[in-house]
Parts: sequence; structure tokens; C-alpha cells
Amino acid sequence: MAATMPAGGSTLASDSLDERTVDEVAGFVDCDGYEECRDYLQRHPHLIKQNVCDSLFEKGYLVFGTHPRAISHRFIRNAQVIHYLLDIQKATSGQQDITLFFHRLLGADPSFKAYFEEQVKNLMDHVEKSYLRRKAEKAAKGGSS
Repeated sequence: MAATMPAGGSTLASDSLDERTVDEVAGFVDCDGYEECRDYLQRHPHLIKQNVCDSLFEKGYLVFGTHPRAISHRFIRNAQVIHYLLDIQKATSGQQDITLFFHRLLGADPSFKAYFEEQVKNLMDHVEKSYLRRKAEKAAKGGSS
């Protein structure tokens, strides 16, 4: 099932991303699985930037509760993928090794994938708690969700 960028996708931290990058990030968000993410990033390695990572996290946070959870999850998951790739870049003096990361993620040893997915789950739990807290605060002030 392909997800599409929620309405307002072009507001994806528009002050830090140009229009072309927003369109390319939308394509990245549409990636279903890790193999598709890998292939997309190999074609668009320039997306491995902190501002793209931040924008994905921000959008995942903002769409939670207003769109299906799977949409928010996809933003958060893809932000985490870029976060890991940025960490690899730092550890290797600027080299981008998309292949190494996805080899570990999709390799025979399931422990790295389990750890990565647990981190994504923890981020999603945090987003959900924050959403519920904001919703409760708004209701307490007499507003609607």
C-alpha cells in the first residue's frame, strides 16, 4: 500500500527545503519497504541531510492524529533512516554508505533490524503521547482536537 504525502506536504519545513527537494522527499515517503527506501536513496543521495531528517520528523509529528498512524510512522521511519545514514557519514568522515546501512538492516542477522524498528516504535510512542497530551490540554482549555 503506497502512502501519499498528506495534504500540506509542501509545508514540509518549507523554509528549509526547496520545492524540488519537497517533491523528492514526498517520493521517499511513498517508499513502502526498506528495499524501496534503499533504492530511492541510491538515486537521491542528496536527501541525506539534516534538514531533510528534521523535516520528516516534524511532519511525522504534525500529521499524527489527523492522518492514519501509518502515514506518521512512515515519516518517522524514513527520518530515522536518514538519521542513521547521517551518523554513518559522521563516523566515516563524510562518506555516505547507503549500501552498508541497508545491508545490515536487511541482512541475515535480524538483531540490527529489530533494534532499528524498536527505536522507530519508541519514537512513535513518544509522538503519540505528545499528541494525546496536546489533545487533553486543548480539551481542558475548551477547544476541540
